[in-house]
Amino acid sequence: NSLSGLIISIYLFLIYFIYRNIFAYVDIEFYLKGIVFLSIISGSMAIIGWFLYHFGINNIFVLEMSYPFSIGKSVRAVALLGTPSLLALTLMIGLIVFLGLKRKKTNYFYLKFIILNFALLLTFSKSVVLYLICIILIFYKKIKSLQLKYLCILFIVLLVFFHSFFISFLPLNKNKDYEWLKSITPLEHTEVVYENKNLLLYATKYTFLKIKSIAIIKDNYLLG
Repeated sequence: NSLSGLIISIYLFLIYFIYRNIFAYVDIEFYLKGIVFLSIISGSMAIIGWFLYHFGINNIFVLEMSYPFSIGKSVRAVALLGTPSLLALTLMIGLIVFLGLKRKKTNYFYLKFIILNFALLLTFSKSVVLYLICIILIFYKKIKSLQLKYLCILFIVLLVFFHSFFISFLPLNKNKDYEWLKSITPLEHTEVVYENKNLLLYATKYTFLKIKSIAIIKDNYLLG
């Protein structure tokens, strides 16, 4: 363990040292534009894959997943990344960098902005909710109407509740197949907290982690 820890520490230090010196001699904007370019490529793959799937052409840019939310067919964009959540994270990093660049020096600014945002939406990741909250907070300072500010605050509260709920609980339709979900989180290891004729509401692994964390803190108040 001590050897692996030493190796990891050296590895992280070398990454910091190399990039610190690279950015001292090379224009960092070049690398930032590279991040944006790769994000746009991934976003374009996601959008193309989504449209192809809806025209009946199966492809590797999307995953068919029966999911509580969808636009058209139940499919989530992944591009060439492993999961929709990973693609969402990549696109959000690209968006943060993209919005930080000077608009006058960015060609086709609005087209790139639309590609990144639309591809992000097609991932149907819960991280999109956090992204929307950040966007609202950015524009909140520019709003002069007090009523609109109150509406923004209310909308943020609703989004936080929405995000917290769907992290803690997963609603599933009894009439649909969820084989993809069983391979990630076996449903027999989760608990049904509500059931009716058509719906099953499962507590997710995050709920159990929260319950265990609370129990640990309760039993070990100072060290928990």
